[in-house]
Amino acid sequence: MLRLESDNLEDLYKELLEKKYEVSVETVKTVIRGIDANVDKVNMGVISDVGLILSVDRHNYLNVLKQHLPILEEAENYELCSDVLEYINKLSN
Repeated sequence: MLRLESDNLEDLYKELLEKKYEVSVETVKTVIRGIDANVDKVNMGVISDVGLILSVDRHNYLNVLKQHLPILEEAENYELCSDVLEYINKLSN
């Protein structure tokens, strides 16, 4: 689960940008767990001070994996990139 410290939306945006690699890794791993568990939605985190629940619905799993792949490549996290490509192929068929 993501741990974010922001207490307003502007700071949250900045924090997400600063932690983009951490956010991408956690997002992708959570979506993969959701696919494996065959659930309709995965929760990424709760930001109670802002009143937000970060979640991904099943119909967005494929797009989320595709969007985060370049960030993982930039971070040179090739093992996770390989897993993401496997799940992208699985969901595309």
